[in-house]
Amino acid sequence: MTGILEGYSFAEWPNLSSNRTPPNRTYATTKKVNFLQESSLTHTNIATITVAIARVIGAYCGISDVLLAIQTISDHDMQFVRVSWNKGDSWESVISSVASKIQDLKQNTTSLDALRQTMALNDGQYPFLALCNFDSGHISYSTQFPPTFAYNSRDASLKLSAPLSMVHPTVSGQIITQVIALIGHAFQFPSAELSCIPQLPPDLMSTCERASDDTVISAYPHLPPVVFAPDYLMRRAQDMPHGTAVCWYPELCLDLDHFHHESITYFELNRKSNQIARWLLRLGLQQEDRVAVCMDRNLDFHGVMMGIMRAGGCYVPVCFSSLQLIFIALTFSFRLILNYRWRERFTLLRMLRPLLLSHRLEFLLRIFLVIVPCILEIRGTETHSRKKLVTTFIT
Repeated sequence: MTGILEGYSFAEWPNLSSNRTPPNRTYATTKKVNFLQESSLTHTNIATITVAIARVIGAYCGISDVLLAIQTISDHDMQFVRVSWNKGDSWESVISSVASKIQDLKQNTTSLDALRQTMALNDGQYPFLALCNFDSGHISYSTQFPPTFAYNSRDASLKLSAPLSMVHPTVSGQIITQVIALIGHAFQFPSAELSCIPQLPPDLMSTCERASDDTVISAYPHLPPVVFAPDYLMRRAQDMPHGTAVCWYPELCLDLDHFHHESITYFELNRKSNQIARWLLRLGLQQEDRVAVCMDRNLDFHGVMMGIMRAGGCYVPVCFSSLQLIFIALTFSFRLILNYRWRERFTLLRMLRPLLLSHRLEFLLRIFLVIVPCILEIRGTETHSRKKLVTTFIT
């Protein structure tokens, strides 16, 4: 027990359902594995498939240490294998290591309950990220069970069954295709580095690794490449100036048949973002300076967001909590804070009093620079609410 979990950190799948209320059922997809010609399974073939599955799961979860459950025709009970790799490890070396672990499974049996108890998990949590089933018809899973990969050697097919609450059907199809592509890569290039994902077809690269610029341009010919992201807005302002860029709904209510909304055209949004960019540059904003934005996600927010990027800054949306704003400002070294209103200084002083009494002098000086800033007010032109946009300097 200690050996299989030594140094292991519990991990879970990210939410790939793409649905706020997914149905309570599983979805299965099957594809052929043309690289495996042998009708009977060998330890090497099992290990190759297992390592490819672990590598894809590692890409989605951002880990290089994956715990998997395994079922084979010779042993219907679940056994557990860790697949881990470091930079420089080859497919061949990791597959050889996993093959040895699979051979020793009967001598090192571990129960699911024992793993849960060791990892302090409840009955609804599973310590492994996926079940790998090889020619074993003894498959039983619920809608809460992790994704199951089932390989059938009779027709060389790989099946993925996953709950819709975890994985969307289209993602399931992409995952199983990625696994099959990596199986082929492992057979063709056994000495290749496992940590580096190979160049996959463009339709499989989006969830593993970004394709080259030329590939992206060929896939989206209707979107000419730009060097700077806000330049897309400028092109839209030229191509379709009167088109709607943003619609903002101040109030959403299910009891209403129609919703009041405000909108802004590409031309107006581009003009507003240019005004804000020039204003920020006059205030002294430097390249990659962080700018905290404490605003509702309305039309003004989108103009501010694009204006910050156009001026070369980095916009960071934060909430209206005064204490949290102070903490974030000090932690991330913001150059500016943009807000419709600034909290009263007495409120800030009351909230910061425990901090003022417990920290060192240099921290007090930084707090002083936040509470007593140089505040400039400007009135945004053509704003519906006529609110004041306040900028706070943090030096």
